[in-house]
Amino acid sequence: MLKNSLAKKLAEKGDGFKRSVLSRKSGVTEATLYQIVTGIIKNPGVFTVAKIADALDCSMDELLERRAFLHGTEEMILKPDLFQSCVLTTLDLLRQKNQTLNITNCWQMISGIYAYCLSKNLETVDTEFANGFVENATQK
Repeated sequence: MLKNSLAKKLAEKGDGFKRSVLSRKSGVTEATLYQIVTGIIKNPGVFTVAKIADALDCSMDELLERRAFLHGTEEMILKPDLFQSCVLTTLDLLRQKNQTLNITNCWQMISGIYAYCLSKNLETVDTEFANGFVENATQK
């Protein structure tokens, strides 16, 4: 969960690295950081997470504690129907929003939605999550 990993990252940086420093380095308000750390904001936008990760000098996967799940020795299991549904849902949402992305960003979106569905043991795409994920990722 982001609130735990963010709190852990702040602790690792030492006493001198408080939310005010992170806010200044990331451009994310102290209020938003507080809401993430306390769990009020459970799913911050992709750009917010990216800014925080950059300021903490770590990857988004590391901040979200997804590294072992997505890139470690354990590979994601392939559920062909779920994966296909994630691809089609993501592309459909991008079409609806008149968005075009490079292949890397599109793949990150698809794999993020797929990983979420796997982590929740879903057999079908959580369209509400997918829509919010795509919405956050494509905000200007």
